[in-house]
Amino acid sequence: MSSIKNFICISGMSGSGKTTEAIKISEMLGYRLIRPGELARSEWPNRKWGTRLAPEVRMRFLIKEAIKKCGEDTIILDGFPRNIGQLRWLHDTFYCKIEFTDIKTGLFESLKRFLQRRRENDTIRKFLSDAIRYYSLKFYLWISK
Repeated sequence: MSSIKNFICISGMSGSGKTTEAIKISEMLGYRLIRPGELARSEWPNRKWGTRLAPEVRMRFLIKEAIKKCGEDTIILDGFPRNIGQLRWLHDTFYCKIEFTDIKTGLFESLKRFLQRRRENDTIRKFLSDAIRYYSLKFYLWISK
């Protein structure tokens, strides 16, 4: 674990373009990209979570394993951490430097993109739940400066 020095965390509301930007940054800089959403969808392919997140303990395990496998100095995390508890876990587990890149998209533009994805579990309720988590984390980071 000691070889990992930096995490670039791409945050933003659902539909803001996090994954699109994370892929571009990864390709441009040659950094390894870990997509926790994809880890969850591959772990539970038939599960419909609604507004709930995948089980926290299992997600942390999957992310930790993906990080251990890659062995890079800098890793891009797409959409993680999503809340303050995940931020603290990431820092305490890896004793790392964390940089946040926030994809700023207006609320209505994000909602439009979110609904255009046409994932089976994308609902207005899920979008609003994600927005609350996103703004809570953003506020925490702001007051922590």
